[in-house]
Amino acid sequence: MPVRTIYPENITQVSDAITWLIEPVKYRILTDYPAPESAVVLLDKPIPAIANINRTMPLIDAIQLLIGEDNTIIIDSEHQLITFSRGN
Repeated sequence: MPVRTIYPENITQVSDAITWLIEPVKYRILTDYPAPESAVVLLDKPIPAIANINRTMPLIDAIQLLIGEDNTIIIDSEHQLITFSRGN
């Protein structure tokens, strides 16, 4: 699904940006067990400059820019959950 990487002014944290991006597809962010402990750390950061660009791109690419290209997106399609892990 293509998304625009222009976030409302009140969205300044990675967690809020991802929540805003995934809301239309009905996914939820998982940060409690069994999510990796690093998920909270990755989400509790300001939106990085590289992710705050005026562009249209695939949803997964926009999320990857938000958490950093050296980190991993973990998707549970069955339960519509998404979480993150530090490193590849």
